Amino acid sequence: AIVMYILSLIAVYVIAFVAAKLAPMFGGADNMESALKLVAFGSTAAWVGGIFHIVPVLGVLSLLAAIYGIYLFYTGITPVMNVPSGRAIGYLIALIVTWVVIAIVIGLIVFAIVGTGAATGMGMM
Repeated sequence: AIVMYILSLIAVYVIAFVAAKLAPMFGGADNMESALKLVAFGSTAAWVGGIFHIVPVLGVLSLLAAIYGIYLFYTGITPVMNVPSGRAIGYLIALIVTWVVIAIVIGLIVFAIVGTGAATGMGMM
């Protein structure tokens, strides 16, 4: 759990860096501080929703929280990163792909460190 927590904090900064560098391609501003705000804002719902994994029956609520996190990303893209609203969907898709790749890498790292069964949750998602 400690390794996963540390790697998820590192992931926020990595994704924020990618978000800042991708923004100009979608008409936005390359601003690391704004990107960090966007990533932290959009990720909070999924992290809080992760608590529902404690009770397996409530796992679907965690999925709903992750979907709400995607909505938060979408609503924050235009005001925070200055990406025009017409290009926000493409930017959102790029960020989601980045997030999934980072989550897979983190899962593999945790699996390599801890061993079998440790990376099955990939709590980042």
